[in-house]
Amino acid sequence: TPSWGARPEWDAIVAFHQHGLPTMTPIACGELHGQSILMTASLEDCTRLDHWLATPESRAHTQREQRRQVLTTLAHLVRRMHAAGYHHQDLYLCHVLWPLPRGPSQL
Repeated sequence: TPSWGARPEWDAIVAFHQHGLPTMTPIACGELHGQSILMTASLEDCTRLDHWLATPESRAHTQREQRRQVLTTLAHLVRRMHAAGYHHQDLYLCHVLWPLPRGPSQL
């Protein structure tokens, strides 16, 4: 069953870190009167993977190997998530960030 609010998100982020899975850094979590908030460290100079894959540069023949590296990295990441017992219910490319200009291994 889905769980809502900031606390389950906080717990998931912390658990990802405990399993060595790359994700954002949690800063603060709060709850008051049925409302909640989660604050994370800023993710600077990142692009959403769906945006990068849609660029003409990423589709260029010369970028075929880089696209392959990105998708291989993503597949390994998802396999690690599943092996740790996590099954993301809304795993879309827009939720995967790539901190450019670092290599695809930094998804």
